[in-house]
Amino acid sequence: RARAARMRIGLYLDLAVGEALDGSATWSDPALFATGVRIGAPPDLFSVKGQDWRLAPLSPQGLAGDGFQPYRTLLEAGMRDAGALRIDHAMSLKQLFWIPEGRVPAEGGFVAYPMQDLVDMAVETSQSAHTIVVGEDLGHVPEGFREEMAEAGILSYRILYFERNGARFRAPRAWPALALACLSTHDLPTLKGWWAGSDIALRLGYGLIDTQGAARQVRERKAELKSLLRAFAANGVLRPASPQHHRTSFGSLAVAAHRFIARTPSRLACVRLADAVGEEHPTNLPGVSDGYPNWRRKLAVDLESLPALPLFTAVTTAVARERPR
Repeated sequence: RARAARMRIGLYLDLAVGEALDGSATWSDPALFATGVRIGAPPDLFSVKGQDWRLAPLSPQGLAGDGFQPYRTLLEAGMRDAGALRIDHAMSLKQLFWIPEGRVPAEGGFVAYPMQDLVDMAVETSQSAHTIVVGEDLGHVPEGFREEMAEAGILSYRILYFERNGARFRAPRAWPALALACLSTHDLPTLKGWWAGSDIALRLGYGLIDTQGAARQVRERKAELKSLLRAFAANGVLRPASPQHHRTSFGSLAVAAHRFIARTPSRLACVRLADAVGEEHPTNLPGVSDGYPNWRRKLAVDLESLPALPLFTAVTTAVARERPR
């Protein structure tokens, strides 16, 4: 059905990094999961206290059991109906941050995984299933990790906000070819939220950063906005007559941003639906389990209304022109 609808890749599905602590997998196949620990992330600029994702990690020993057959089974299930499969937090192929039960994230540590064996299994299974593999290599990326993934033919995950050399945003031609290029992800601010700085206010409001950290990020964001506009103008996706970000309409910015990533040599360019309809708040706020409606937000427009939405039409038309079939 996907191919009949001219979807050359088809469905782009996800392989989660862990299982809900009280999920069916943890009790139906307990040997595959580590107990007494949770997955998270150490303290960083996004969360000064670290992050607790409240997920049970896959066990390195459990994955290696029976010649890595348990991992093959997971991959086969994920690829069965997928033209592309995203490995959530792909660094889990090499290491994963474990938090002992009853402890805070700052007291956790990284645990090593048998990366070469897991990568080999992913490559072998993807070739059998004819499925593209994208590794979400964002966050705490170990040195040399991306090079190892590229050698295996696994696409990197490149986000506009992070593709910089110092204070300057990289030109599209400098982005890697073996990658998926996009503006943002469900765990990061939407383009509208990033532009307005509302993501900083959210992190401050939920105690992920303190007032000093928020003030510093606001100052840095102002410089980032100007740098991004300069990059857009230098690469011909936005008129240089818009030197001040407050004079640039969001519609013009969104179209320019999508044209920018569409011009990269990256094998895939992804349009996030939230950015194509102008949503401001993120789908998920990592590190927050109460209060923010993670994974429960709805679009402000009905799907049936998308073709008539000016922003959606402008973004999709721009991308289609930059990347014709």
